[in-house]
Amino acid sequence: MVTAEVAGLIRRRYREGISIRAVAMELGISKNTVQQQLPPGERRSAVEAARQRNKNRSETSEAEELRGEVIRLYRSGMSGAEVASTLGITTSMVWSRLPQQLRRSRSVTASLIGRRVADRLPEREIIERYEAGESLTALGVRYGVHPSTIRRRIPQGVTRPRGLLSPAQRRGPHDLPDREIRQRYRNGESAYSLAKAFAVSQTVIRRRIPDDE
Repeated sequence: MVTAEVAGLIRRRYREGISIRAVAMELGISKNTVQQQLPPGERRSAVEAARQRNKNRSETSEAEELRGEVIRLYRSGMSGAEVASTLGITTSMVWSRLPQQLRRSRSVTASLIGRRVADRLPEREIIERYEAGESLTALGVRYGVHPSTIRRRIPQGVTRPRGLLSPAQRRGPHDLPDREIRQRYRNGESAYSLAKAFAVSQTVIRRRIPDDE
């Protein structure tokens, strides 16, 4: 004897295309119990049952292919969002198909993304700008990476003659025109654009801007 709730669940799952055997295994009951809860008029014929089995196998195969592709792309270094965008599915669908043991921590994912960004840097252009006088900090701001990442792109024999530096590039953090920075910030310039203009980091610029601004 089954409860009304289980009886309703049996009929719903069967209407969704699940076989009698699969419903029995899912609910932990016998096939006879499942059959007893199905009105005769709702039971599939042998032909319909065969068609449904083929359809279920096809859907299972497609689901396994998608799962395999999600795992392959994620293992290649993509983030969950990037995998979702590539396959045209939602991020939640990606996470539901990734085994827990394969998931990376946030710090590892950020490191992978950072390395990919660094790999796409135009090294020849960076070297030329450095030789022309741009500082490591200014180049880091320009390309959105840490100055140490820029440093690793510049061969040891490359030098930057001090005579080629502009006043802005020679200027140290303590020599910045605080009043001008605050005024330009009030006029709508972002900390990022000001950092590029004065060849310093955004942190240095933000220290020149009062909290109430």
